[in-house]
Amino acid sequence: MGVMYLLTALEFLVIVSIPLLLYMFFVHNTTKRVNMVCRHSNKYGPVSQMFLCCLVPFYFIYWGWRQGDRLDTETAKHGLNYASIGPSCMWMGLVMPLIAVAIVRNRAQSLVKEVSA
Repeated sequence: MGVMYLLTALEFLVIVSIPLLLYMFFVHNTTKRVNMVCRHSNKYGPVSQMFLCCLVPFYFIYWGWRQGDRLDTETAKHGLNYASIGPSCMWMGLVMPLIAVAIVRNRAQSLVKEVSA
Protein backbone atom coordinates (compact mmCIF):
# COMPACT_ATOMS: atom_id res chain seq x y z
CA MET A 1 0.00 0.00 0.00
CA GLY A 2 2.81 2.45 0.89
CA VAL A 3 4.69 1.62 -2.32
CA MET A 4 1.60 2.47 -4.36
CA TYR A 5 1.38 5.94 -2.76
CA LEU A 6 5.08 6.48 -3.40
CA LEU A 7 4.72 5.59 -7.09
CA THR A 8 1.69 7.87 -7.42
CA ALA A 9 3.57 10.72 -5.77
CA LEU A 10 6.56 10.20 -8.05
CA GLU A 11 4.35 10.11 -11.15
CA PHE A 12 2.64 13.31 -10.07
CA LEU A 13 5.99 14.96 -9.39
CA VAL A 14 7.28 14.03 -12.84
CA ILE A 15 4.08 15.07 -14.61
CA VAL A 16 4.02 18.47 -12.89
CA SER A 17 7.73 19.27 -12.62
CA ILE A 18 8.80 18.67 -16.23
CA PRO A 19 6.36 21.17 -17.79
CA LEU A 20 7.09 23.66 -15.00
CA LEU A 21 10.84 23.40 -15.59
CA LEU A 22 10.34 23.82 -19.34
CA TYR A 23 8.13 26.84 -18.74
CA MET A 24 10.73 28.39 -16.43
CA PHE A 25 13.47 27.78 -19.00
CA PHE A 26 11.46 29.33 -21.84
CA VAL A 27 10.41 32.37 -19.80
CA HIS A 28 14.03 32.97 -18.80
CA ASN A 29 15.38 32.69 -22.35
CA THR A 30 12.53 34.67 -23.90
CA THR A 31 12.98 37.51 -21.41
CA LYS A 32 16.69 37.62 -22.22
CA ARG A 33 15.90 37.69 -25.95
CA VAL A 34 13.31 40.47 -25.59
CA ASN A 35 15.76 42.50 -23.48
CA MET A 36 18.32 42.08 -26.26
CA VAL A 37 15.85 43.23 -28.92
CA CYS A 38 14.35 46.11 -26.89
CA ARG A 39 17.55 47.79 -25.82
CA HIS A 40 16.05 51.24 -25.24
CA SER A 41 13.16 50.21 -22.98
CA ASN A 42 13.18 49.04 -19.37
CA LYS A 43 15.03 45.80 -18.88
CA TYR A 44 13.45 42.97 -16.97
CA GLY A 45 15.62 40.54 -15.04
CA PRO A 46 15.20 37.08 -16.59
CA VAL A 47 15.60 35.24 -13.29
CA SER A 48 13.14 37.48 -11.46
CA GLN A 49 10.60 37.16 -14.30
CA MET A 50 11.02 33.39 -14.25
CA PHE A 51 10.32 33.16 -10.52
CA LEU A 52 7.48 35.68 -10.65
CA CYS A 53 5.76 33.72 -13.42
CA CYS A 54 6.01 30.54 -11.37
CA LEU A 55 5.22 31.87 -7.90
CA VAL A 56 2.80 34.79 -8.30
CA PRO A 57 -0.67 33.74 -9.41
CA PHE A 58 -1.60 35.11 -12.84
CA TYR A 59 1.69 37.00 -13.27
CA PHE A 60 2.26 35.10 -16.51
CA ILE A 61 -0.73 36.94 -18.00
CA TYR A 62 0.92 40.29 -17.24
CA TRP A 63 4.28 38.97 -18.42
CA GLY A 64 2.87 37.90 -21.81
CA TRP A 65 1.08 41.21 -22.32
CA ARG A 66 4.07 43.32 -21.24
CA GLN A 67 6.64 41.47 -23.35
CA GLY A 68 4.32 41.52 -26.36
CA ASP A 69 3.72 45.24 -25.86
CA ARG A 70 7.46 45.92 -25.66
CA LEU A 71 7.98 44.07 -28.94
CA ASP A 72 5.06 45.94 -30.55
CA THR A 73 6.70 49.24 -29.57
CA GLU A 74 10.02 48.10 -30.98
CA THR A 75 8.51 47.01 -34.29
CA ALA A 76 6.77 50.39 -34.58
CA LYS A 77 10.11 52.15 -33.99
CA HIS A 78 11.63 50.25 -36.90
CA GLY A 79 8.64 50.94 -39.13
CA LEU A 80 7.71 47.29 -39.59
CA ASN A 81 4.09 46.50 -40.34
CA TYR A 82 3.35 43.62 -37.93
CA ALA A 83 0.09 42.91 -36.14
CA SER A 84 -0.04 43.73 -32.43
CA ILE A 85 0.72 40.73 -30.21
CA GLY A 86 0.31 42.29 -26.75
CA PRO A 87 -3.40 41.53 -26.25
CA SER A 88 -3.19 38.12 -27.90
CA CYS A 89 -0.29 37.14 -25.63
CA MET A 90 -2.31 38.30 -22.63
CA TRP A 91 -5.26 36.07 -23.59
CA MET A 92 -3.05 33.15 -24.54
CA GLY A 93 -1.26 33.54 -21.22
CA LEU A 94 -4.59 32.95 -19.55
CA VAL A 95 -5.46 29.88 -21.61
CA MET A 96 -2.08 28.34 -22.57
CA PRO A 97 0.98 30.12 -21.14
CA LEU A 98 3.51 28.16 -23.24
CA ILE A 99 1.79 29.37 -26.43
CA ALA A 100 2.16 32.98 -25.24
CA VAL A 101 5.87 32.39 -24.64
CA ALA A 102 6.18 30.89 -28.13
CA ILE A 103 4.43 33.90 -29.71
CA VAL A 104 6.74 36.37 -27.93
CA ARG A 105 9.78 34.28 -28.80
CA ASN A 106 8.80 34.09 -32.46
CA ARG A 107 8.21 37.85 -32.70
CA ALA A 108 11.55 38.61 -31.05
CA GLN A 109 13.34 36.29 -33.47
CA SER A 110 11.60 37.74 -36.51
CA LEU A 111 12.39 41.26 -35.30
CA VAL A 112 16.07 40.36 -34.97
CA LYS A 113 16.06 38.99 -38.53
CA GLU A 114 14.30 42.04 -39.98
CA VAL A 115 16.50 44.57 -38.22
CA SER A 116 19.77 42.81 -39.03
CA ALA A 117 18.85 42.38 -42.72
